[in-house]
Amino acid sequence: MQNEHEWNEPTPEGKKRIVRASKFGRQWKFQSKLRGQPLWTIHDPPIEDDVASLLDVLQRKYHRRRVSYEDVRQIDDMLNDMRKPVLEIE
Repeated sequence: MQNEHEWNEPTPEGKKRIVRASKFGRQWKFQSKLRGQPLWTIHDPPIEDDVASLLDVLQRKYHRRRVSYEDVRQIDDMLNDMRKPVLEIE
């Protein structure tokens, strides 16, 4: 089952950036484009701010019973993994 979420974010230049996160199976795919552009840019790995925004979107949808807790938990875990400090080996 495919699960898709889309939202708008302003860029520093004042343009609208459209972000789309799609889940197929257990894999998430993040894409974005500026409004008016025909092609989407796939982000692999995803941008941390986009993952944080998706978590906010999913939490709000979860309260309205529109997404599963598993989806919220999976994105929360993904964001926590992205924010873990990288160990430096000397």
